[in-house]
Amino acid sequence: MRPFLRWRQTAGLLVLVLMTACGGGGGDAPAANPGTSTGQPPPQALGGWKLEAVPVAGQVPTERGPMVLFKASGTGTVVSVEWDFGDGVKLINTTSQEASHTFLKSGDLTVTVTLVGAAGDRVAATATVKVLPSLLEVAIDQTGNPDQPLLRSARVRFAARVVTPFSDHIRAAQTPAGLRYRWTFSDGATSDASAPAHVFEAAGDHDVTLAVTDAQGRVVTAKRVVTVNGDIRPTMIQTNLGGSGASNDGAMSLLGSPDGMARDKDGSVYVLDFANTVIRKVAPNGEVSDFAGASGVPGFLDGTGGEARLGNLAHGLTIDAAGTLYFSDGGALRSVSSGGVVKTFDKAVLVDNDEAELKRNWIVDGLAAAPDGTLYFMDSSRVMKLKDGKVSVLAGSLEHTVARVDGPGAQARFGRMSAMTMRPDGKLVLLDSCYGVRTIDPDGRVGTLIPDADTSKTPNQFNACSQQGRSLAAMADGRVLMLWDSSLRVIEADGSVRTVAFPLGGEHVMAVNATTAWVSNQQRHIIEWVRLDNGSHGTQLGRPSDIGEAVPALAPTVPAYVEPWQSIAIDQNGKVLFTYFGEIHRYDAATKSSQKLAAGSGPAMLDGLPGNAQVVAAVHVATDAAGNLYFTDSYRAIRRMAASDGAIRTLSGSSTGGTADGPGVGARFEQISDMTAAADGTVYVIDKRRRLVRVRPDGETTTLLTLPEEVTTGMAVTPSGQLLVAYQGLLRRLEHDNSLTTIAGELYGTTPQLPLARRLSTSAQPLVSSSGQVYLIDWSAKQRVLRRLEADGSFVDLAQDGPLALALVDGHGPVELSFSFSRAAFMPDGRLMVWAGQPHSWWTLDGLR
Repeated sequence: MRPFLRWRQTAGLLVLVLMTACGGGGGDAPAANPGTSTGQPPPQALGGWKLEAVPVAGQVPTERGPMVLFKASGTGTVVSVEWDFGDGVKLINTTSQEASHTFLKSGDLTVTVTLVGAAGDRVAATATVKVLPSLLEVAIDQTGNPDQPLLRSARVRFAARVVTPFSDHIRAAQTPAGLRYRWTFSDGATSDASAPAHVFEAAGDHDVTLAVTDAQGRVVTAKRVVTVNGDIRPTMIQTNLGGSGASNDGAMSLLGSPDGMARDKDGSVYVLDFANTVIRKVAPNGEVSDFAGASGVPGFLDGTGGEARLGNLAHGLTIDAAGTLYFSDGGALRSVSSGGVVKTFDKAVLVDNDEAELKRNWIVDGLAAAPDGTLYFMDSSRVMKLKDGKVSVLAGSLEHTVARVDGPGAQARFGRMSAMTMRPDGKLVLLDSCYGVRTIDPDGRVGTLIPDADTSKTPNQFNACSQQGRSLAAMADGRVLMLWDSSLRVIEADGSVRTVAFPLGGEHVMAVNATTAWVSNQQRHIIEWVRLDNGSHGTQLGRPSDIGEAVPALAPTVPAYVEPWQSIAIDQNGKVLFTYFGEIHRYDAATKSSQKLAAGSGPAMLDGLPGNAQVVAAVHVATDAAGNLYFTDSYRAIRRMAASDGAIRTLSGSSTGGTADGPGVGARFEQISDMTAAADGTVYVIDKRRRLVRVRPDGETTTLLTLPEEVTTGMAVTPSGQLLVAYQGLLRRLEHDNSLTTIAGELYGTTPQLPLARRLSTSAQPLVSSSGQVYLIDWSAKQRVLRRLEADGSFVDLAQDGPLALALVDGHGPVELSFSFSRAAFMPDGRLMVWAGQPHSWWTLDGLR
């Protein structure tokens, strides 16, 4: 035999063809037939056949790369040829001894040509073909928007994204195995992780370079430039370590939004943190680590550990006996092996061809795993079963009939299914928020375990239920834990129900042992333990967002948890004024303490001095040059708190709704959506998102104009008294004739190709410094961006709100905080005071003057 060695470099495939010619004929070929009486020579027997690969001259590359031409040669009379290219593609019923082919997969493949001779003999020749995978295309993902500048000391997580072909059905890419990563930052730092985090301390442009080496030793690179604003100096005034973060620090780890939980046989707990798009692993010793996904970097990519990406809609979690996790991601079914390998199931593979259209139209929710490996999940109106690699309907129908119908699976009907779990006896228990607790036998028969007799929970005309159950978890002894109506309950083996803890917030419950359960609480960013015997509970994991723990430490007199509700305002002394659940608070950055100025939830609006005045529900706030505080009460009145003595007076409106101009309390408002105040005490409000109203210091109320439609607006007043209104992508100025003149932006949707520097979102909030410079907090790519208005009507992006982290205290490394321009107002000295979305998270930005 003679070897043939050829290289082929293609656009999509690198093909190394190693050929070994195998001769045909010989002793295995049948003897030639003797001649016939016609005198024709007998057919020549096949012999000496070999196979080789040659270049295709002038071949234009196809989508998958240039073709490779195979030639078979030998002796004998050939009447039929069959080709098998080793990648699942075959060519039959041909007489051609040449064939061109582009390989559909990589690996060591065997190409076989089979020839049938006129004498009836058959011979085969083979070639060993080594096909390398397509050369990778690599991109860099990161937290935050790469097109907008960062604040100094910003901490950014980067993640490698390998671009590979998508599936035709699930649009999921697969990260190849055996990749090696090398990150190089222009400040000299390096990392070999797939998703490292880096802190940018210095101003300027920073190069971020990624080199990925594949299993064949080929290197592909990607580069990104990150800009850090050198003019703005951020200073942390105070912050609580609770809130939506992504730090793994033992029991005090920051959890963004803990959702589903699952516990393996070794005692490790897995938590799906959907806000940070990552599954975290909590070891039995309390050590917390990222298990699957790149924390803070969403996407949809299969891979191992940090190479994988989870979507923003990932939720729910269950685990089977083998330790494989399952969760729903945007309606797709995904799994994570015990080794951290993320896989997305292709619906086209899970259904039978004859029922593909019926079964493919499902969305995964409410997962439960049986001991035998069967996986169950809820669709909108059905319960589905995945067993032996195939999906079938266990109970329910595509008919979206909201009803309680027990019986065989195909006849059963449900209301609003919200959770499901598997009991040790193999029976599914399902929460139906309309009709109570339902059961499903292994054969699909549906029953009702606990009917809900409260008619207020039955479906309304919109096929929705007024109250919902949230989570179920089966215990080893057959009892079932249930989160329903802000309480944790136990369904006993006999079907009776016992309330364990009330009130108790949370979204998902997990059984730990016979006496303890864990409950994930997204609002407080923690996981709580709950004793099932006495109902006591406390923080198991995470830093609660509603406690007074802060760095630096809060003053002893500070109330437990207050945060700006709708807006903040600054008085003449630099104090921050804001509302919190109807209350009015004042925050002093110098002492890092808050003081409640007025309580909400009063029975009526009552004017008077502190202690006598009553506030129903304060919402928006603003101040004038003298430091007087203006606030909206119950969205229907404008009230003023005097800076001199704290007395509260109603300027305009009352608790009675309506639409009317006039003096003082004779005016009427229906639903105030925004408010601002000028230096002289003139107040402007937007009512029902359309009616622009002016309230003079004496209470005289006048409707200035009506906007074309109900829209989200933002308002601010310049030092000279000009009102600025932002809406529908426009920044407009109120003129003396009560008309609006556009000074920046473009009507939303009218100019799609408008440059970013001149484009404004529909949710922009203008800010004006004491010098009259206009800034905006604008939404861009799901982030808030601080922008400056230029004289020509363009905008300069100064900083994005993305992740920002500092070394907060000794013993804590850089903690990732989701810094955000949630609320902001200018101080008298020109600094911008920012409440950054965390409880007691206050920052100042200098350099904006």
